Amino acid sequence: MFISGGENIFPEEIERILMGFEEIGAAAVLPVPSVRYGQRPVGVVQFREGRNLTAEELRGRLQGRLEKFKVPDAFYRWPPKLSNEGLKVDRKRLTAQIKPRHLIR
Repeated sequence: MFISGGENIFPEEIERILMGFEEIGAAAVLPVPSVRYGQRPVGVVQFREGRNLTAEELRGRLQGRLEKFKVPDAFYRWPPKLSNEGLKVDRKRLTAQIKPRHLIR
């Protein structure tokens, strides 16, 4: 859990919804620093082969399923060198590997 603008955000709640999209094979939600809110969520997703969604499409699908403050501000593609195998994602390692070039537009 992390706090954004005084509200509790549980990454697993957002990840569970993202994983329900047939295009997504893996998802993680990470907190990033925000001057205004302290921290904000960003999503990191791995699309299934041959599948893709834009950031706008991802946000649109999350709206109505999550409170507005829980919808990630940005989405990144899963770094190609990071395996999503195992029970838990190494969030520190994932945070270190996402780069601006992975940003989904």
